[in-house]
Amino acid sequence: MAALLAGVFGYPNTGLGQPVDSISAQPTRPDSAQRVVHVFDFEEPDNPYPVPRFWERTQDAPQHPHPGFPPYNEAAFDFTVAASGKASVHLPARGGSTALRLAPGVLPVFPLGDYTVTASVRTDGLTSSRAFLTARLLNQDQHPIPGASVTSRPLSTGGTWERISVDVAGIFENAAFLQIDLELLQPRQFAAAAEEAGTSKYTVWAEDLGASAWFDDIGIYQLPRVELSTTSPSNIVAQPERPVLRMIVRDLVGEKLDARLVVRDLDGDIVDQATLSVAGPRPIDFSPALSAFGWYHASLDVLLRAERVGHADTFFIYVPSGSAGALGPGATGAAPERVRFGISADTADPAEFSSIPAVVRHAHTGFITLPVWDQHVSRGSLAESLRVRGPILDELLRLQQSVTLAIPSLPAEISRELRVDECDSLALAQVDSKEWFDYLLPVLDRYGQRITRWQVGRVGDDQAFWHPSLPAAVTRVRDLLAALVPGPAVQVPWRADRQLPGSPAASAPAAARSGAPSPDEAPSAPHPGPFSPALVLTIPASFPPGAVSALEAQWRTAGADLTFIPELDRSSDFSRRASVIDLARRTVELWNSAAAAAPGSAPARFAVDRPWEWVGDRRPQLMPLPELAVWRTLVDHLAGRRILGELPIVPGVRCFILAPLSPSAQGHDAPGALVAWNESASPADAVINAYLGAGTITLVDMFGNATPAPRNNDAAGTHSITIGETPLFIEGADPYLARFVASFALEPDFAPTVAAPHEHSVVLFNPWPVAIDGKLQILPPAAPNQPARGAPAGAGSDTVAAAARAGWTITPAGNIPFFIEPGQSKEIPFTLIFPPAEEAGLKPLTVLIRLAADHPYPPLRLTARLELGLKDLDMVPECQLSPGAGGPDVVVTVAITNRGTVPRLLQLDAAAPDTPSRQIPVSELGPGQTVLKRLVFKDAAARLAGKRIRISLSDAEASDRLNKSIRVP
Repeated sequence: MAALLAGVFGYPNTGLGQPVDSISAQPTRPDSAQRVVHVFDFEEPDNPYPVPRFWERTQDAPQHPHPGFPPYNEAAFDFTVAASGKASVHLPARGGSTALRLAPGVLPVFPLGDYTVTASVRTDGLTSSRAFLTARLLNQDQHPIPGASVTSRPLSTGGTWERISVDVAGIFENAAFLQIDLELLQPRQFAAAAEEAGTSKYTVWAEDLGASAWFDDIGIYQLPRVELSTTSPSNIVAQPERPVLRMIVRDLVGEKLDARLVVRDLDGDIVDQATLSVAGPRPIDFSPALSAFGWYHASLDVLLRAERVGHADTFFIYVPSGSAGALGPGATGAAPERVRFGISADTADPAEFSSIPAVVRHAHTGFITLPVWDQHVSRGSLAESLRVRGPILDELLRLQQSVTLAIPSLPAEISRELRVDECDSLALAQVDSKEWFDYLLPVLDRYGQRITRWQVGRVGDDQAFWHPSLPAAVTRVRDLLAALVPGPAVQVPWRADRQLPGSPAASAPAAARSGAPSPDEAPSAPHPGPFSPALVLTIPASFPPGAVSALEAQWRTAGADLTFIPELDRSSDFSRRASVIDLARRTVELWNSAAAAAPGSAPARFAVDRPWEWVGDRRPQLMPLPELAVWRTLVDHLAGRRILGELPIVPGVRCFILAPLSPSAQGHDAPGALVAWNESASPADAVINAYLGAGTITLVDMFGNATPAPRNNDAAGTHSITIGETPLFIEGADPYLARFVASFALEPDFAPTVAAPHEHSVVLFNPWPVAIDGKLQILPPAAPNQPARGAPAGAGSDTVAAAARAGWTITPAGNIPFFIEPGQSKEIPFTLIFPPAEEAGLKPLTVLIRLAADHPYPPLRLTARLELGLKDLDMVPECQLSPGAGGPDVVVTVAITNRGTVPRLLQLDAAAPDTPSRQIPVSELGPGQTVLKRLVFKDAAARLAGKRIRISLSDAEASDRLNKSIRVP
């Protein structure tokens, strides 16, 4: 656009330097049909007046009252400051505001033409005031068209020139002229919204007394009309169809234009691009080459001589036709479970309704929340409102959606008549229903039998929390509905970081909680037991999963009906991928926390809040957000399943085990899965190395891309799966085998370094619906490179036994048989003895298991980690070279702490290769005391480099011994 703004195209001036009544159109092309409609550069050496031609001051005057714009703030030419040339216009503000306005009728425009207005702006001395550029459309009578004004952002440039622009969309058929305002406004003028929001008329506004703004090179350009969308009305395309982008470029100037289309993925990487020639107003279709399902951002630049003169964007998602998960072939119990997943759209605009059925079809969800009315509805427009909503509600019900109708806010007419806040939907319960209930009657008459769930309030708001008598209000609304329709349910939005209703804090009057004077509370209807309404709980991103679990358990016992909505962070600081990761992780954690329901209570429901944007002036379109595609994947793979537990991989990796709800799906025939992600582990360690089952293992990402997981080249067919930060579904994994591996434990997992036999047990749990039996063998710590937990034993068992450290004895030494009933745990005892010289720390014990459940499994090699040490003694050695980085001495410093309750008489020994050992007594180390001991190996740096020094701490009066070693630098 830079060349356009510089005027390099050489279009003729429109002749606006002449008087208005003398401006005549060109015989071949009107001025308004030029690309460059006009440029006001304020270079008017023959103008004797203080302001440019066709511009007028809009200061306060008897004939044209304009409060806040005093007559002493006079805009005028300035020949000492200019962005280009020799002149600009200066707007001073010595208290109050100032403005310069283009006279009406100067700039004719096409009724549906698109224009951009640009300006160079410089400000100085601004503290509270700001500069603005405003453009508005006028009708044929030169009167402003309501809603046809656009204003720039507030400007304060600090003495430098800045180029700004505002776009005027051609959506008004009665547009005839364009008018421009150059403004320097004090806060009283540009903070009108704050004043309307409740600022007192006695507010003292700060004002600048020496502020200045300069404007130069005001350009008005006609733009081509550019539209970009997919051929799908919802911009959601499901396989086997391919996404097709449709571009429409209408240009009234008639010049040769090119269209440059770029398609980017979630991370902003270009996946396809093309440059196409624009030939007239006919649509141009282009099918991008996409290699994966996902969310995409398509941007279209319309080019004239390589400069951008038009732009449009659209979002779309490409999804698989079905699912590799719980909704796929052979799944049991999944379809009814869809009703637990939904979409909340309680703030949807009526224009959005037509796209919503397509959204829910593709999202695989089972419930939807929609507003019953909009803020502008009135008694006179109720029939038209229902005419718009009715067919959509009918279609949603045909799709077997459970529909909730929300009262997110009050219509302006009700708010005005009843003198209540528009945002306080619960205020309806405190006024006479005769004053407002007729607004609901048409909807209740038509849908009262089929739509029985109602929501009072907007998702995420705090109205219910601050309501002075919430039980009475909810009961009142429910009773009003019940008088006309059977069994209505009323839910209220709530934030999970607020105290729940019924608790002492939440039971206090709202005014008491807010610190305001206490008003008279509405009488409370009798309520049996603690109040437990249906709650729509918004879960903030900062809310810990453990707290959700406690919250859910508390309200399940009271029989509460809960709907969880993970809050989406749509701030600019949160990348799209980070938002996707956050939604997927928290939904799985919530699914795990809310897995158990109290007897007789409904399972918790889950919803995502309006995962799309509604964008566009002329032809608005629904632009799906990445979260919508992720939500579909979560529905496909969580519906009809329960979480059996977590599979331990490495610290920092979360891995949940998913199993079907139906108990008839057993063993390797069950459509089980894992869902895993890496929170904090090293990428090299975040790997699942395990036998996952006999069936095909498929990896499914958050957008539904499925990839077969190849098996390792071993006898049992293990898998090695790298886990990233984005959750990954591992479909086909045997959930019962995974639960069996997850339950495997060593009790106790600590052994004191005392020369004595130690009693331990291997703990196993049978998650199968049938009894299991088998044999296990426990092997002592082996050489490095131990196989991972869950890996099959295969032919490596003998190698492990041969590599066992000398001096370890485990009894029984051979195979130990076991038999476990369904749903039962069993402890298998054994005794171990390790040598006195064994170092403290974690020691991996290998347990070989040969298992038969509903079918025989390959031998498994599980790893139990046994910690050796002393509970009441701690020793931390450090090694460094002295006196400098090269030695020649080696100094070992040992910190010894007595964590016990009695004094200890100890001895410290240090042994290095080919070096005499060192001994230091540690006398009477009292409880809670720490002592530092220093051992010096003279001139040993070169000889011991890279070797280990063994440190032993022994008790002179007991058999306790603590061994550690440290490497010499």
